[in-house]
Amino acid sequence: MFHLNGSMEKSKISTKFQFFESRFQRFSDILNFSNSGIFEEIEMDFDTSDSESENFSKDLFERISKSKSFPLKAKSFRIFYNSKSPILNILPLIDSGKLEELEFHGLKKGLDFSEISKMDQWKSAKTLQISNFVKNVPVESLIHFNLIKMDLFEVSLEMILSLKEAFLRSPHMMNYEISFRKSDAEEHLVELFGEDFELESFWYFGIPDDLENVISFGFGSNFIVFERILRNIVPIGARTL
Repeated sequence: MFHLNGSMEKSKISTKFQFFESRFQRFSDILNFSNSGIFEEIEMDFDTSDSESENFSKDLFERISKSKSFPLKAKSFRIFYNSKSPILNILPLIDSGKLEELEFHGLKKGLDFSEISKMDQWKSAKTLQISNFVKNVPVESLIHFNLIKMDLFEVSLEMILSLKEAFLRSPHMMNYEISFRKSDAEEHLVELFGEDFELESFWYFGIPDDLENVISFGFGSNFIVFERILRNIVPIGARTL
């Protein structure tokens, strides 16, 4: 499945490909269409076998990279995949200078994202969404994002402390929601931050030289949330650390 949403025509193309040659023929038409401007979004769905997805994504890269439409200009890029090969093959086709949002939706749990997090498109985007519990995403590769909603296989205490410090010094970081399968942090939070507010596992941190905002941190059984909020909406009775 391939979707394009053009910012100028405000139209959407949706084509389900059955065979590679018909895919490429249709894709040539899409490339011509892409010359009209920057797309609001590009979506690609590689729901076939690993080998088929890898072969198709490689061929797609070769054809697009040699076309007059390269690089593809879009504000948002969304990809459905069953291995990381389509991501590594296709993401370099997207113009990192125009990209604002990235979405990764995996059919398999536990894929290693260490290579992907080093790509220019990852470093340029401001909003990130990842589903199905990926691994090996360094904290330093996350803190340039404004908004994150992601499934991460493991969230460590060290990661939580690093994110807290990053939120305190980086005003662009607004809201991070991270679900996890495993964490070693829960037993240490009260020791580090004191009793949570009304046993709801929320803590509030004052920001140096900022009298209007605070950082809210929540810890649940399978998620963490960091959010920059107005100081005047902190619950009455809650301590600001």
